[in-house]
Amino acid sequence: MNTRLFDSTIISQAQEAMAFMANVLEASTEYSIIGKDLEGKILLWNEGARRMYGYEPEEVIGKVNSEILHTPEDVGMGKPRQIMDAALAEGKWEGVIGRIRKDGRHITGRVRGARGQERQ
Repeated sequence: MNTRLFDSTIISQAQEAMAFMANVLEASTEYSIIGKDLEGKILLWNEGARRMYGYEPEEVIGKVNSEILHTPEDVGMGKPRQIMDAALAEGKWEGVIGRIRKDGRHITGRVRGARGQERQ
């Protein structure tokens, strides 16, 4: 199924499309949107992620693995890899898991991991 997410006729060039999507992500402050590569390295970090976890984009983008957001117990059990494998195999993974903020506080997050995105 190929679902259109926006009217592509208003954005005719790749650079315009990228700017448009960057503005949408930047404006998304109520949800944490985190993009990562197949190894877990964080590639995208929106304002909602900054507010939820306390890390500035320059602290995480391209520098750290998303495992820093998981509890040590989940990391030890391989949960981050299991979530990614399920998202790749099934198209998505959804659940409630413990998370860790920069200040060390434990929070609970409703997580949706999918091909191409992770959202809370």
